[in-house]
Amino acid sequence: MKTALVTGGNRGIGEGICRVLAERGYDIFFTYKGGIYDGEEQFRNEMEKAEALVQSICNEYNVKCFCKEADFTKEEDVEKIFQTAVEKMGEIHVLVNNAGYGIEGKLRDTKSEDIDKEYFVLLRTPLLLMKHAANHMIEKEIRGCMVNIGSVRASRAFPIDCIYGSLKAGLERATQSVALELGPYGIRVNAIEPGCIQVSPLKEMVPFYENMGRNIPIERTGTPRDIGNTVAFLCSDDASYITGQTIRVDGGLLLPAMHQGPDIGPDQRWSRVL
Repeated sequence: MKTALVTGGNRGIGEGICRVLAERGYDIFFTYKGGIYDGEEQFRNEMEKAEALVQSICNEYNVKCFCKEADFTKEEDVEKIFQTAVEKMGEIHVLVNNAGYGIEGKLRDTKSEDIDKEYFVLLRTPLLLMKHAANHMIEKEIRGCMVNIGSVRASRAFPIDCIYGSLKAGLERATQSVALELGPYGIRVNAIEPGCIQVSPLKEMVPFYENMGRNIPIERTGTPRDIGNTVAFLCSDDASYITGQTIRVDGGLLLPAMHQGPDIGPDQRWSRVL
């Protein structure tokens, strides 16, 4: 049985990844948000959502599924999570670094503690998990796969995402070095750059996604399943000769050399720009 450890798997892109991998026969262990909460009620909501997803995956796909709360601002939590996943599933064949955290704002207004939190979650944790996964896979002689979820913001600068975009760019660069290091062991490491993905289930967000979709060459926003399908492909035998690559899954969002945003009028769409 194939197994996958997915961080940040209880909602949005992470849930899409978990569901697609479970559909393909993977046992799943996912983490959910911990340590960065507005209050106890939000913590309970996250825990209940995670537990409901575990039951849904087990029932719908006939695989095993486990979850655990994680605070990735604490280094000790990173190793504990990996060891717990190994205890639950025996071996780890796939690692997906998906957990995210970001605060948009101007650099001159950014607090140092916010920079630390973003660094811990977006770069340090993926590096540490890749370290633990690499040692585990090499010891067990597993020709495994690692997939890091980046962002189009790693490739295109925006004025309010200096920290987030920089760290995502760093993760994609790290992907290349780790791919070189682990290639001789048959372990492949790749990254994915999602574009505008429908991660919010709130009805009030529908107009935003519809408007954004009209300004994307494929004329729709992405879904968590779009990212899940790409992860599944990269972890399959069909991608056995692909490593150290970043796959952009954005519907062509970054192709036009023009401002991207929901305020673009119909006469300014990419297909009408000469």
